[in-house]
Amino acid sequence: MASQPRNAHARSNRWRVLRLLSSVALVPFAIVNAHAQTAAPAAGGAQAGGGAQAGGGAGQGAGETRAMDGTTTPANQGGGGGGVGGAGVQGAQPKGFRFTAGGDISETYTTNALGLANSSVGGYSGSDLITIATLTFGASDHSARFDGDLSYSLSGAHYVNNSDFDRLTNYLTGLGRANLIPNRLYVTASAFAAPILVNGYGPQAAGATNSGLRDTYGYTISPNLTFRFGQFARSDTSLNQASVFFVQPGGATINQTIPGLPAIPDHVISYGATQTISSGPDFYRLNWLLSGNISKTTQPGLDFEAATGNA
Repeated sequence: MASQPRNAHARSNRWRVLRLLSSVALVPFAIVNAHAQTAAPAAGGAQAGGGAQAGGGAGQGAGETRAMDGTTTPANQGGGGGGVGGAGVQGAQPKGFRFTAGGDISETYTTNALGLANSSVGGYSGSDLITIATLTFGASDHSARFDGDLSYSLSGAHYVNNSDFDRLTNYLTGLGRANLIPNRLYVTASAFAAPILVNGYGPQAAGATNSGLRDTYGYTISPNLTFRFGQFARSDTSLNQASVFFVQPGGATINQTIPGLPAIPDHVISYGATQTISSGPDFYRLNWLLSGNISKTTQPGLDFEAATGNA
């Protein structure tokens, strides 16, 4: 066997250490270089051919939208968007109008239909057979200028031994957004209906037929107007109005007054306006934003107003 130099192993170890140190020293440079390559199109804008401009200029490629922070996103090419508001994944949600309908019925036996002691209500035996029937309807419409979804259910409950507490309940969930002027004016609206237990101290059984249960109906509507002042700044103006109404359920109720708690309001209405001015692509190295908001909430016997500002 050929003899090896006595210090060959030491030199080999030193060589490995030097290679490791040099690799570690190059890691920060590689990270910075990779980040620069990734961020260059965002800061400088990508050309139609996909290349980044040298020096991070303010150019913008065809088929792209320049954001206020200097980033670019693909523009909505005809028919390929995902609904209102710009680009999306093609085919992410079905287009056009759709309607669905369904129903179900169920029978439930319970030993305490109202969630109360037998002596709380005259003639109440506790046990009961409850029949619940529900009809459900749904509709949706999605296009380049409008997105809307609506779901409605009508549910009826019948008590064999306590028919005074039979009731009908509405459930509604709706959301829509219309782009009235592309990239300039759009309106968002929502609506709902559902029973709600506003008295958390009352019985919470399946029937929950007590004074704390109310049928609630509400809606919100919010138009938004956007302006661009060239590459300098962007203005966003948003108005909103929302209301919720509390309605006593039909049929018999079990009144359980809790001393010290405020009365349940018949309705609550709120109004608001927000104005925001933010920096444009000219300030992609130093972003700024000014915003102001005023709001008012009113209900019987109570008004609340607030104004805020941020820079």
